[in-house]
Amino acid sequence: MFNRNHNYIADMLLQINERDRWTTDLDALSLAKIIQQDHEIFNTTRLINSLTYANVVLGDYLAAILGTVRLVFHWP
Repeated sequence: MFNRNHNYIADMLLQINERDRWTTDLDALSLAKIIQQDHEIFNTTRLINSLTYANVVLGDYLAAILGTVRLVFHWP
């Protein structure tokens, strides 16, 4: 699951491409620039993916174990 989510986030980062940080035209880049771009996208994606799962574990799972779940819905 981590791998699929990682690949999805990496694709979305490349599509959104804030501040035109990366390019999709790899023919225009040297090998060193391709490696650098891949490294930046990989590490940014890894950070986002890790923090997402940490948020789920700490926010939902741990809260359920400790019994501090915030109830939003009141079941009839």
